[in-house]
Amino acid sequence: MILARIHLEGIGVKKDQAEAFKYYLRCAELGDVDAMAMVGNCYLYGEGVKKDTKTAFTWNEKAAKEGNERAIRNVAVSYDFGTGVKKDPKQAIEWYKKLLEILGNDRFAKYRIAICLSDPDREYGIKPTQEMYEEAISYAKQAVEEGEKNANYILGYCYTFGKGVNKDHEQAYQYYAKAANQGHQKAKEKLTKFVKTNMGHVYR
Repeated sequence: MILARIHLEGIGVKKDQAEAFKYYLRCAELGDVDAMAMVGNCYLYGEGVKKDTKTAFTWNEKAAKEGNERAIRNVAVSYDFGTGVKKDPKQAIEWYKKLLEILGNDRFAKYRIAICLSDPDREYGIKPTQEMYEEAISYAKQAVEEGEKNANYILGYCYTFGKGVNKDHEQAYQYYAKAANQGHQKAKEKLTKFVKTNMGHVYR
């Protein structure tokens, strides 16, 4: 691992990602968990080795099962977006929650858990239950409080259609507006479907 860092960071030698990867791989094959995570990361982003998301997932999963934080995040994201493995929101949620067990707070993890639970854009083809929507709202609100403004989109969706909360178009509009102000494209699109009335905004 030390030799890998020396070549990765160029400590006394020229920076060489490919050489660093070779040392990470040697250590990983000998069972070093941190090296496994680095090998997975290198394959995932094509750093020092040809990008290979399936091989990346294999190494990340090995390290994640041993509790490595970097690998756990990579596995969660892989399941979430279908990178190197079939998209699976249930697995993504499980691994994001493992990450939260380590970190306590992570706004991105909470935001993505809320997305997976509510499936507002039908990314996963699941049919959320009332309980799932309620949990999604809880995570989305926590994410917003921690600075993840995009999570307002989920809250806007839930209030628009009464998912886990009572339908409230004015509340929905306000949440969408907050997300849109952060550049959330789908929130901007949703705002165009609201009409201003004497009673407030109404979704058409």
